[in-house]
This record gives sequence, structure tokens and C-alpha cells, in this order.
Amino acid sequence: MNSYRREVVASLMIMVASCGSASSAEPALPSIPTKEFNIVEFGAAGDGKTMCTEAIQKTISAAAAAGGGVINVPAGNFLTAHCS
Repeated sequence: MNSYRREVVASLMIMVASCGSASSAEPALPSIPTKEFNIVEFGAAGDGKTMCTEAIQKTISAAAAAGGGVINVPAGNFLTAHCS
């Protein structure tokens, strides 16, 4: 086997070995705070008539300010437009 061929084979063996070890590590799961924020408590109404964009944005902002949490959207028809 010539010198070039040995280098290619050795390189491929190293690549295969490193790929196998990289895929066996599991990524750490994120820690999601358990505090809940209900959009109704911030003024949203699920009546299908009331625009709820501002209330939903207030809920998202409150959750972000608290370091995260779960935003609860109860059953209903909540009208919204683009949130910014």
C-alpha cells in the first residue's frame, strides 16, 4: 500500500471513530420554570369578538421578566394580530 493510500485510510478511520463518539453524548435538556401565566389574567377574552393582542403581549412580557414560565391559553376564540 503506498504512502498516500495509508494516509487516506488512517484519516477515514479517525473520522469514523470521532463520529461515533460524538453522537453518543446526549444534549442537556433545558430547565423550564414552572410558573404559569394565564392570558385571561392579563385581559384576554376568548369570546371571538375582543382583540387580545395587547393582553397576549403583556402575558409574554411578564413571563420573560420573571425568567420564563408556561403561558396558559384556555379554551376559547382569542383574536390577535402580529405581536411585537
